Amino acid sequence: MSVWHHRPMAGSTDLTTLRKALDFLPRRLSESATHAKLAADCDALGLPTPPSEGTKYRRALASFVAVPDSALVEVARRVMATGSLPVKERIGVEDELWGPEGICLYSGAGAA
Repeated sequence: MSVWHHRPMAGSTDLTTLRKALDFLPRRLSESATHAKLAADCDALGLPTPPSEGTKYRRALASFVAVPDSALVEVARRVMATGSLPVKERIGVEDELWGPEGICLYSGAGAA
């Protein structure tokens, strides 16, 4: 059995709140990556390749907006795996992934 425990998803509301918890990503990516490195950084987090035109923020935002709901849990898992989130952002993502009981709230999330 995986270390992740699952319960059925309650619906799109869960993914909406997870997406909200991750909404810092475009800003964070645009501040930490060069234009040349942005696509690789997005890929490492499971985000789609950003468009080649625009500011770093607009490119990162377009990539984040294009993430399908079905990929949000994997993106969150990869973001958490970086180990480099500020406390406020880390706690927000943890709360959405694991909930108050400390168990994964999303079916199929990160099963190893």
